[in-house]
Amino acid sequence: MSTSMIESIKRLEERLRKAMINSNVDELDILLSPELIFTNHLGQKITKQQDLLAHREKLFTIKNLTLKQLEILPAENVFIVSAQVELVSEAGGLEVTTPLRFTRVWCLNHALKEALDPLLGKDQRARSENGWQVIAGHSSVIC
Repeated sequence: MSTSMIESIKRLEERLRKAMINSNVDELDILLSPELIFTNHLGQKITKQQDLLAHREKLFTIKNLTLKQLEILPAENVFIVSAQVELVSEAGGLEVTTPLRFTRVWCLNHALKEALDPLLGKDQRARSENGWQVIAGHSSVIC
């Protein structure tokens, strides 16, 4: 895969990081696949709708999400990302700092790409680097 595609995934990762910090549900909706399967650091399976609801309802707040390390592995039709982060979050009035490792799989959503192709150059916010979305993810606490 080309260097420009890896740069696109880096940009998408940054958009995702900012959307998580800002609880930007509209941006998260663009970046997360409808078929998302995410396993959180407690082993719980989270769907896209559950994740969006948690951000919308402010069930927790991400105060900061500092990227410590990022690796991107291109594979056939997907990109696998491993990111080490420091998460500062707040829930129920308690602020917690947690070192985490995220693994994410970015997949090209062909239906999204076809729908957005006519918009390219018109509405840059409405597209996800020409159809790339997170379809699977996992987070683990770093001990």
